[in-house]
Amino acid sequence: MTFSFSDRESLSAGTHLLWLGREALDFACYKYDLITNSWERGPPMVNSRCLFASASCGEFAFVAGGFEVVSISLHSSSQTLCTTSCVLNTAERYDARSGKWEALPPMHTPRQKCSGVFMDGKFYVIGGKDRDHNALTSGEVYDPLTRSWTMIPNMYILPDTTPSFEPSPPLLAVAGNELYAIESSTNLLKGYLKNSNSWKVLGPVPVRTDVSNGWGLAFKALGDELFVIGSYQPPGSREGVAVFSWKPQLDATTPEWRPGDPSPEWRMVNIRVRGNGTFLYNCAVMSC
Repeated sequence: MTFSFSDRESLSAGTHLLWLGREALDFACYKYDLITNSWERGPPMVNSRCLFASASCGEFAFVAGGFEVVSISLHSSSQTLCTTSCVLNTAERYDARSGKWEALPPMHTPRQKCSGVFMDGKFYVIGGKDRDHNALTSGEVYDPLTRSWTMIPNMYILPDTTPSFEPSPPLLAVAGNELYAIESSTNLLKGYLKNSNSWKVLGPVPVRTDVSNGWGLAFKALGDELFVIGSYQPPGSREGVAVFSWKPQLDATTPEWRPGDPSPEWRMVNIRVRGNGTFLYNCAVMSC
C-alpha cells in the first residue's frame, strides 16, 4: 500500500486504528488491531472519501463530508490518470465491535477539507470548502440520540491574512470538553466560547504552523491536555519533530491574549531528530 494518489486519513475506534486513502484505482482501508498487534484489510466505507471530517468516541468513529472520486480515466497522450470527484454531504459511523460501517443521515451542506470533533456527546463538523471551493465558516452538529444535524452559522472564523497556498483543514482539538483551534497563518491558539459562538485568542503555539499553512503537523488532545506535534529546532541543535503539551483553562471572563503578554507555558514532552524530514503525514489518538 502506498496511498500516493490521495491524502491519507487515520482515525481510531476502540482498539482499532483505521488508515484510509486511495490507491491507484480504488479507495482502501487498512485496520490495525491493538489486541492482536496486527494489520489487515479493513472494511470499505459506505461512501469512500478523502479530506473528510472525523472524530472518535469510545468504540465509534464518525466521518462526514470529503470528496468521492466518481470516475477514473487514463489520458491517452500523457499516460496520466484523470479523476472526476464529487463533494459529499454524507456521513457514516464505524463500530469497532462489529467491524462495520453504517450510514448516518446526511449533513445540510456538502463540504470537503472540513474537520471534526466530538464534544458534549455530539459530532461536530466545522469549516471546509463547498462544491465551488468557497471557504465555509459554518459548522454542523450531529446528535446520535435524535439522529439529526443542526447548522451553526459562523462557527469557524477565517484568518484575516491571505495564505500563499491552500491552507490545511481547520486544526481543531477538544480538551476537557472544550474546543480549541490553531490559526495556521498566525500560529495562535484560540478557544471556542460556546455561549457566544465566538473565539478567544489564548496565545502562540511553540510549533510554526504558518510555514506550511497548517500541513505537516498534528494538533490533538487527550483528556484535558492539548498536544501539538511538528517541526521544531532548539537553539544550537538540529531540527526535529517535537511534542509539546499544555493544559488550558478556558475562561470567558479573562482578558484575551495580546502581543507582549506572557505566552502559554507549553511543556516539551519529547523531540526526535529525523533524517528524512519533519513533515508529519498522520496522527491519531487511541484512548482505550
